[in-house]
Amino acid sequence: MNRGFGSGLGNSEMVNSSQTLGEHNGVSQGREKAHYASLCVVKDADLQSVFNAFNIPDEATNERVNVQADHYKIVREIGRAGIVLLKNEKPKQKFPHTNTDLGRPALPLTGRERAVLVAGLDAALQRGGPNMFGDQGGNEGILAMGQRGFRLRWPALVFILTLALRTTAQFPYLISPYEALQHHALFNRSIGTLFYWQFDDFTPSALTSLRSQAARKDAALVFINSDSGEDYINFDGNEGDRKNLTAWHNGHTLVQTVASR
Repeated sequence: MNRGFGSGLGNSEMVNSSQTLGEHNGVSQGREKAHYASLCVVKDADLQSVFNAFNIPDEATNERVNVQADHYKIVREIGRAGIVLLKNEKPKQKFPHTNTDLGRPALPLTGRERAVLVAGLDAALQRGGPNMFGDQGGNEGILAMGQRGFRLRWPALVFILTLALRTTAQFPYLISPYEALQHHALFNRSIGTLFYWQFDDFTPSALTSLRSQAARKDAALVFINSDSGEDYINFDGNEGDRKNLTAWHNGHTLVQTVASR
């Protein structure tokens, strides 16, 4: 792990040795470094007008400057590293449609799959667009960013304001797993891949249908998630941080339903 992402705080070593982060170790160090950095920023800034994230259409501050550059590279790298991928470890499998021997575990996909099923709301587009929820404080469709948290702390010197926040950003675009996988299936013309999807994670009839749909697919990919944030956002009964460690949207049942076939 890069030192800037936390290994310098001793977190990795503590996790590997089954220790917990107490008040006077990694967490305290992180808080002190964040506090010091915020003071440096305030000290060195000339405090000119900046982009107003609380009023995006504001013509006085929004100059619509494209600042994306090649940031997508590190964004995708972090995204890939943050995905938990579970796969079937059987030594050999057969394609149900052709009964041909796959000769290896189920993943990665080969590109020769004739029928693919994508299941789970986390694979879907957000029905209200990539920035459907303010401060990303919701979880309907693909979850690409956690919620925003915001805390204020006033030190003894009242003219110094320390912010401890976990912020969010507006997506310029957001490609869901459903879109990306269907794109590959559409252009896999030599194979003629059949592409199916099911985004209903709850309805009993949908789960029953999903079980039968998964039965004769060369690959069935299930997408689930859990969300968290801090303080002021309450979504689906989760105030800030999630209330337990289970997958959201009935995800455990969804996985078991597909895996049973």
